[in-house]
Formats: sequence, structure tokens, C-alpha cells
Amino acid sequence: MPYDRSPDQDECPLCAERAARLAAYLEQVLPLAEADHETFLKGLQTHPPTSVLRIHPHALKRQIERMIGIGELRDLVETGIPMEWFAEGPQWRKILLVGETVNGRLLHVVCGYDSARPDAWYAITAYDPRQGKWWWFSQDGRRRVCFCPPPPDWDPDEA
Repeated sequence: MPYDRSPDQDECPLCAERAARLAAYLEQVLPLAEADHETFLKGLQTHPPTSVLRIHPHALKRQIERMIGIGELRDLVETGIPMEWFAEGPQWRKILLVGETVNGRLLHVVCGYDSARPDAWYAITAYDPRQGKWWWFSQDGRRRVCFCPPPPDWDPDEA
């Protein structure tokens, strides 16, 4: 079973091929993600009433379950680095930010935003990628290394 292996072992052929495709894709889109992130951050600094980070109910639930404070989440949105970026539909975007909080805690935060309104972001979920639920990341949580199907007992509602 491919998901029984450690994420830092040699990649299986499927993972190697998909990792190469993801790397090529991210090379093209991460500059867009970085630009959108910069625009959002500048808006937070210069237009606080119009630029806003909203917390999605799913994110709030996960923050409580995972003991992630609102300050940690905001820290990461403000200081994190775009790791992945995806367009979902003509205008909706999702960005995965990775970084450490001021306390040194490694976190991922998934944010969504409408490209027509890049000054309003939604924190969708937050998690520590080193926990076992996210087997597809490297042990340092900074890159995706596994593209195998999820284990049979993996519950996407827990992500």
C-alpha cells in the first residue's frame, strides 16, 4: 500500500510524475499567488475597513479542535509563504500558506478569495502538516511529496 510508507522515502513512480507536474504548474502560478498575497497584505495595512480576513465556520471549528489561536492564524496569513494556489471556477481562488507563528509553530492555512475582490479573504482551514492526517507532505511540512490515493480510513471531513 503506497500510503504505508514514510513521506520521505523514495517516491513511487506515480508520485514522481505528479510531483513533476505540480512543480511545473506551481512555477507558473506561484507568482500570481504571491502577487495576490502582497495585494491583500497591502490592503490590510492601508485600507483596514475594506480589506478583511474572515474566518469560515469550518476554520473556526478546526481551530478549536486543533488548538490554533486566532492570533496564530492571523500571524500566518500575514507572514506565511504561498505554497500552492488553485483556481476553482472563473473567479474563486484558493491559496495554501505555510509558515511559522511567532511562537515557532509550523502551520498551514488554506485561504479562499474571489479574484474580483482580492481584498477579502476567507480562512477556510488551518492545521499542523506534521500531524499524521496529512501524510502527503514532507516531514518539514513545506512540500507535497505523496500523490497516492488516501488510506481507506482517511476522513476528508477531518481535514
